[in-house]
Amino acid sequence: MSILSIRDLSKSFKTNKVIDGLNFNVPEGSIFGFIGPNGAGKTTTMRMALGLLEIDSGDIIICGEKAEELSGGFDIVVDATGSADGFALACRLTKTAGTLSLFGCHRGLRHFDGDDWHTKGLKVLNTAPSCDPHYFTRGPQAAVLMKKGVFDLQRLVTHVCSYHGAQALFETALYKKDGYIKGVVTF
Repeated sequence: MSILSIRDLSKSFKTNKVIDGLNFNVPEGSIFGFIGPNGAGKTTTMRMALGLLEIDSGDIIICGEKAEELSGGFDIVVDATGSADGFALACRLTKTAGTLSLFGCHRGLRHFDGDDWHTKGLKVLNTAPSCDPHYFTRGPQAAVLMKKGVFDLQRLVTHVCSYHGAQALFETALYKKDGYIKGVVTF
């Protein structure tokens, strides 16, 4: 199964066609690089995949569903991007009265539109490591210890699941069904 499929995607801005019949697949479990020169349409493609820009023609399929149909279906969504676009997508994907966990490290001043928090009644949790007041002093110290092999974070991971099992993992974490949980979701 492909985690992302782009089929015959096209996009124009006025008379400038920036994407013309783009096709590619990103298989589940793969490492994928999306490279090209400035102006090739990389950002435009990703903005369409995130639902932030309208598609002129073609299809974007995410985990077997058309991108435009992925809206407000998940009970729990974790945004680890630290970006306004990622935040907007996470809000869109979280169902009414769902839980949105902000995990991305936000550096510098960011402006987010929080209307969905209120209109959809979302519970928003800031679980980002940087929300700890000691993060910027302890983080580098921990990184040095990890490089020296003093401790291995791998041993702290209690649950590993594929994308398809993410909802159950998030519910387990939210309701603390297994006590301590540190999960990893793979794509």
